[in-house]
Amino acid sequence: MTHMPPAAKKSLILLSSATLLLAAMFAMSAPATDEAEAAWTAWHCPWHVQNYPVTGGTLHGRGCDSLWDGAALDWRVWADTYAPAGSYSIYTYVAGLDTCGGINGSYSLRMQTDHYDYSTGYGTSGVAEGSYADCGEWGEHHYRVVTSHGVKATSGSSQQGTAGSHTD
Repeated sequence: MTHMPPAAKKSLILLSSATLLLAAMFAMSAPATDEAEAAWTAWHCPWHVQNYPVTGGTLHGRGCDSLWDGAALDWRVWADTYAPAGSYSIYTYVAGLDTCGGINGSYSLRMQTDHYDYSTGYGTSGVAEGSYADCGEWGEHHYRVVTSHGVKATSGSSQQGTAGSHTD
């Protein structure tokens, strides 16, 4: 090993430290490669029903979906319903369907759930989770969220409501 002047040793130490710092910064900014680092995407919640006339006011409803951004082909859906305050019961249904056959293809049911809420002006379906198809190279993948929103003004009245959907 040759003798290095003190200034050269100091430069070498600074260069080595800078190289390690840059390597650490690149490692921290790398995209998630481990399923443990994956997460659900933000809920996508477009309105399916707006200003639908019912006894006592109007009905509104949304359908929401979120995908897992890791390797697993997981997907979840939920819906909510806004009804006139003091409604006897609110019914909310949601289903998640998908296809590899293009937007007008045949859709397959992947998950569904529903729920009744009583004596309120708001209701939710609860969350349903499932997996979606791996279309690979043989198809264009699309997701469809289908909802149904209903309300009964009193215990003896008939349910009023309608359905809606969106396709991603």
